[in-house]
Amino acid sequence: MPNGKKIEIIRRIQDTGYLREFDHSAHLNLPKLRIENNPLQSFAFDFCGGMGVILDLRITSDGAVQIQDFGDLELLERPCNVDWWTSTSGIYKFYRGPDFPGNVVLNDRIGVEVKPGRPLDGFLLGRSATRIPSMYSHGLRLPLKFSILDGFDNPHTAQLLVQVDEHLCFKSRSQSRGSLYAPRPIINPKPVDGMENLAPNEAVHVPEDCN
Repeated sequence: MPNGKKIEIIRRIQDTGYLREFDHSAHLNLPKLRIENNPLQSFAFDFCGGMGVILDLRITSDGAVQIQDFGDLELLERPCNVDWWTSTSGIYKFYRGPDFPGNVVLNDRIGVEVKPGRPLDGFLLGRSATRIPSMYSHGLRLPLKFSILDGFDNPHTAQLLVQVDEHLCFKSRSQSRGSLYAPRPIINPKPVDGMENLAPNEAVHVPEDCN
């Protein structure tokens, strides 16, 4: 019997008042995703009045799991309503910030199946209208909760740490935080050992809007 049918049967039994404490995901041995991020290559920065997000992720599994969707981020227990956008040009660009070739970006990997021993590595790029709290200044690490939805509609969550970087998208920073921060040149993050092929390219000029 497919796992989805088993879960539906258990849900119906629970609705009748039985098995209230039954954890179907644990007892059915459903495969689980493990989500890890590299905090040295993951960033949050002021972007177009809100927050830009670069997550350097490794996703592994103890069984075959299909990625149905990338979930939201939570900051201080509040949803950020992140837009994990897609690109038709094959290049992902932040306004006045770094750009990434599509082959190192995870945004378009919806529907991909993660299997044991075959990790999924790459950058997940997004933007949110939520601003970075003023208590988190440059160089501090911002705690975020992240989730991925699998093919059975089960969420897989992880706690992430990302660096607050005032050097990325400096023009957008000045728009969202005003005169508290003096203009600075864009400084792209340096790759750590073994991550050279995943480092963002140099910042390039893009159309002057936040779309």
